[in-house]
Amino acid sequence: MPPLPSWYRGRADIEGFLLEQPLTCQWRVIPTRASGQLAFACYIREDSGWIAHSLDILTVRDDRIEQITGFLQPDLISLLGLPDHL
Repeated sequence: MPPLPSWYRGRADIEGFLLEQPLTCQWRVIPTRASGQLAFACYIREDSGWIAHSLDILTVRDDRIEQITGFLQPDLISLLGLPDHL
């Protein structure tokens, strides 16, 4: 995931990553589209509410998720017309 190059392959690797890092926080995701692809605007819970955190873009092939590219740039969410706070 840019800007931190990482590679996770298979359910076990992805599950381990999620449980060790992202899923230790509270998240809300809003479905959207970016560059014609299914995407999710990701918000993290902080004292002041839900704050824009990142944008995940999914590459789908044969009705399955083939790749998730995560951009850790909260300002990308506003470029899609979504709020930076929920």
